[in-house]
Amino acid sequence: MGMINNALSGAIAARAALDVTSQNIANLQTVGYTRQGILLKAAAPTGNPGFAAGNGVQTPQLIRFADAYKSQQRW
Repeated sequence: MGMINNALSGAIAARAALDVTSQNIANLQTVGYTRQGILLKAAAPTGNPGFAAGNGVQTPQLIRFADAYKSQQRW
């Protein structure tokens, strides 16, 4: 069952990354919109860390990329 959960978490993380990419493309011409990214993190293994496999992927947060020069010009 662990391998299926690992694959599922990878598919969910890939879907989240595609959602963020589609938002970036859709809002390309929106004034004031800043590009976003997603942080992907390996889930820690359970049990003995020396011998246990990982538990897939986590997506703990979105990252907003801001350009200080553009923000200064906008203000």
